[in-house]
Order: sequence, then structure tokens, then C-alpha cells
Amino acid sequence: GGNMLVASGAVVTPQTSQFVFSGTTTQSVSATGATLVFNNLTIGKGSGTGNIILSSNTNIQVNSTLLFAAGNVGTIDARTSTNAYVTALGTVTRTGTGHVDGQMRKTIPAGATTVLYEVGAGINYTPYTFQLTGNDGTSGIVSMTVIPGRHPYLDDAYLSPIDPERYIPRYWRMTQPSGSAFSRGTRSMTVTLQFIAPNDLGTVDGAGCVNVAYWK
Repeated sequence: GGNMLVASGAVVTPQTSQFVFSGTTTQSVSATGATLVFNNLTIGKGSGTGNIILSSNTNIQVNSTLLFAAGNVGTIDARTSTNAYVTALGTVTRTGTGHVDGQMRKTIPAGATTVLYEVGAGINYTPYTFQLTGNDGTSGIVSMTVIPGRHPYLDDAYLSPIDPERYIPRYWRMTQPSGSAFSRGTRSMTVTLQFIAPNDLGTVDGAGCVNVAYWK
């Protein structure tokens, strides 16, 4: 139930390992100098036991299964710095609640595909579904972050078509990390956003919710 610290220069070989975070208080993960790789990672934090916090500049990668277990209410907090993030290369399963609070990275395959990002902000689970239709493009890593607050675009009175009283207090930012080979090609793109009912719904405008920082 303690914290996890991987010293600079240390190497963690995941192989077929199963790591479980289920402590009774908030737990931190700190790894300096390299990505901390897990094979399977389970988050099983019950009510009142806090979250998993990635220390500044810590990023983790899960090769096989990232599981938010039954009874879990904790999140993986990756908001400590812009260099803290979670890369899920395998499957993500939510038998309980929980999500990545901050930047989450996944591989987008070539061709027609649908990828769900299990992300949110704070305790609010607001996932993002990304669908591509077509037969070309290149596989690569793409990141997603839910950002609480109004989109900066809405502060520009000359450009924004949205009534300031009707904005949704969060937006989704999708980017291509440095070194990723991802290319959309000629594929068409559809995104599906999950809001918080009833807080986000009612007399709101849907525009300005998505910030696609890179597409070509």
C-alpha cells in the first residue's frame, strides 16, 4: 500500500508481471529518466483511499491490461506536469469506476478503427471516442487530455459564435506526440464526447468543445 519510486538508471522489466495499487491512502509513482513499463496494472482504490498520483515528469506504459477493478473509485492523476502521462498499448477495462485524469496516449491503427480514451477531469469521467473511416493512414500514438474550464477560443469576442452563458466547462485536446508516426491520410474523422448530466447539458452549444491540435 506504499508509494513506488524507481531511481534514475534503474530498469524495471515487466515480463508477465501484475502490479496492483490498492492502498488505503493516496499513492504516488515516481520514475525519473525513463518510462516506467508495466505488463498488467490494476487500480483497486476503495472509497476514501485516494488516487494514484504520477509525480512530476513521470510517465507510465501498460503493455497488456490496465484494469480499474470492481469497487475502485480512484483515478490515475497525471496532471502534475505536461510530461506526466499514461500510455495504454493493450486493453483498458473498467469493472469499477476510475479513469486517467490527465494525458492518456493510445495507438491509433491504420485503416478503419474506433478507439476509446478512458479520460476525465477530477472525479468526472468524460471519455472521448475517436472513429476513423477509410482504408489508408499510418498507425501511431495519439494523446488525449480533458481540460477543465472554458476553451480559450470562447474568450475571443470577435471569433466565438457561442454565447458565454452557454459554454460547456471543459474541453478535449487531442495531439500527436513528438516521434509518433500517426497519419490520418484521407480517412474521415468522427468524435463522440461524453458530458456530465445534468451539469453540462441544457442550453449549451456543442462547438468549442474539441481542440484538435494536429491533423493532416
